[in-house]
Amino acid sequence: MIKWIKLRILAIQKFSKGNAYLFAEYSSLAFLLICLIPTLRNITEENDINIFYKAAESLRAGQSMYAKPHLYGMWYYYSPLFATILVPFTYFPMQVVKLVWWLLGLLLIRRIQILTFQFLGIEKGKKNIPLLLILTVCSLHPIFMNLLYGQLTIFIVWCCLEGAIAFSNKREWKGALLFGLGINFKLLPLFFLFYYFIKSNYKFLIKIVTATVLFIVLPYLFIEFQFHTDLLVQWKSMINPLNDEHINTAGEGGFTDFASIITKYFTSIAISTEGQFNIARLTEYEVFLIQTGYRLFILILCAWFVLRFKKINGIPENVKIFSEISFILLCTISAFPHQRDYSVMLAVPAFLLLLYTWFCMDFRPPKALLIYMGISAIGMGFLLFPQLLTHDIKYFFYEKRIPGIFTILFTPGYFYWIWLLRKATGKKMVE
Repeated sequence: MIKWIKLRILAIQKFSKGNAYLFAEYSSLAFLLICLIPTLRNITEENDINIFYKAAESLRAGQSMYAKPHLYGMWYYYSPLFATILVPFTYFPMQVVKLVWWLLGLLLIRRIQILTFQFLGIEKGKKNIPLLLILTVCSLHPIFMNLLYGQLTIFIVWCCLEGAIAFSNKREWKGALLFGLGINFKLLPLFFLFYYFIKSNYKFLIKIVTATVLFIVLPYLFIEFQFHTDLLVQWKSMINPLNDEHINTAGEGGFTDFASIITKYFTSIAISTEGQFNIARLTEYEVFLIQTGYRLFILILCAWFVLRFKKINGIPENVKIFSEISFILLCTISAFPHQRDYSVMLAVPAFLLLLYTWFCMDFRPPKALLIYMGISAIGMGFLLFPQLLTHDIKYFFYEKRIPGIFTILFTPGYFYWIWLLRKATGKKMVE
């Protein structure tokens, strides 16, 4: 037995020397899987999947899933299509559905990694092992929280990346269908409509809108016409941005989006599980104006990011496209309401690109910017695993909206990093 173990160790050592990158890749996957085992407790605990499941049960019974809250006063805000797709799964125990969801999340994570590495052309060499290991460690927390809470964010990130890369590879209908599906499930990919508009990709934009509409009307094939029409009207009412709950983001607390920061610090709205600050007593209308102004600012920033550097040469087209996609996803976190710690998953592509510029393009930003981005990454939840902190520290971390504040700070830092990269690359081309 001892001899067999020694032989296995020697075989592993031989493999690791000859295939260092593959060994690092398999090791990082093993590390990730081991660290994610605790998220399996979501099978017996209540999370968002309970809401999805109960909504699908309501639809299966011929009742509206928008008529009442499904879990601790929490409502179903997603599309009739999503509930329709889940109806067949209601014939299985909820624990089985949660396990399938967990496995699907792992598969999508692996697909995202393969897809982004191939698109950026990250080679399987020793030079890129640090990039792989750092990305694995820093992505652990957002992946952990998404699997634990049964969230859709991993699916949305996959839809956006797969769709955008499909478009860049001239497979427009595939990309349009993926974006349309993502928008139907959750509205987060809406910013990409603006992105393709400012890039003058009008034909692709029309295809996305067409795919979105097709997915909206698809349940008419399975649901009685008038009933589905009523569901669409109710869904539209639920996601109306003028609703109180979408302006003053309070709920159970712990949100990280811009609206929740304004609600926390500048209104008198009480959050049952948190203290109050009341720096100012803004009205709901004033909060709405500030929130709308911020979203317009984000859209202007996205347009500037895309158009300002459009004519700069020196950076490969795939890197340029990926930097734009990543920036749109990054901006989505603070611009949309009801975002929590799991939403940092939307920033993983941006974090990957920063690592790529460092290890694959040998770009070295100023030390001040490097420190700034490092602190921001820690604050937003990349390099810090809040679940390992004491209850008081973790409570302070979320009560003060630390992840949301640092996510907002991370955004201009990313903008400046890419600006310096393009500027430096442009100078090299001139020289």
